[in-house]
Amino acid sequence: MKNLFRFIFLIAILALCWYLGRYFDFDVEYYKEILNRYPIAVSGSFFVFLYVFISFFVWWKDVFWVVSALLYGPGLSALLIYLGELINATILFHLSRILGREYVRNQFSLKEEDLHKPQASSGFFGAFTLRINLVIPYRFQDLGAGLTGIPFRKYLAAIAIAQVPRILLVQYLIAALGTSIFTDVEAVRTYMSEHPEAVIYSSLYLFLLILTTGAYVLNKGLQKKRPHLKRAPTPEA
Repeated sequence: MKNLFRFIFLIAILALCWYLGRYFDFDVEYYKEILNRYPIAVSGSFFVFLYVFISFFVWWKDVFWVVSALLYGPGLSALLIYLGELINATILFHLSRILGREYVRNQFSLKEEDLHKPQASSGFFGAFTLRINLVIPYRFQDLGAGLTGIPFRKYLAAIAIAQVPRILLVQYLIAALGTSIFTDVEAVRTYMSEHPEAVIYSSLYLFLLILTTGAYVLNKGLQKKRPHLKRAPTPEA
């Protein structure tokens, strides 16, 4: 019963965050004006705090990426968002693990080793593959990882590496194109045609995404076949 109450509390927190996020009005110009008043060291620290606090309620984070890119440029904004994402991942991972993991294990009659099996051979690589993917939101990855048996240090190490190329690519493009990156396909196409280095970086990122995803799927397929190979009877001489 205690685990059930914890799980309900977790769902209530997530539902409340989603509900409040629908009515939260984030004024870009207001926060840009505030951040511009202070030195970079102060405004950067304040930005990370805002990023962690507000994005906990508002899971649509594009506005933060835009504001930071326009204020600090692609390099520094990528670093600030990178730090904010690591802090967010830490909070959501532990929130999910403390409030939800035991309930999920009991509800589905899972043993401790069952939660570790999906992570035993590809925990780091699996977390890395999901984090580098452009489709799956970071928040769902962090919450889902907390329900599995992957150690937090392994998960944090995986996402710390995997999210670097994605954040750098997005911040680089936003700093150059502004909000048109989300609304004007023609502007993005024109920019790419005039800046071959952006095309090269994007192509390398896409290649890395395809390579890691393919390797992960192949590894999972091999993992399923190995137990059958081990149980196969040895032919008699």
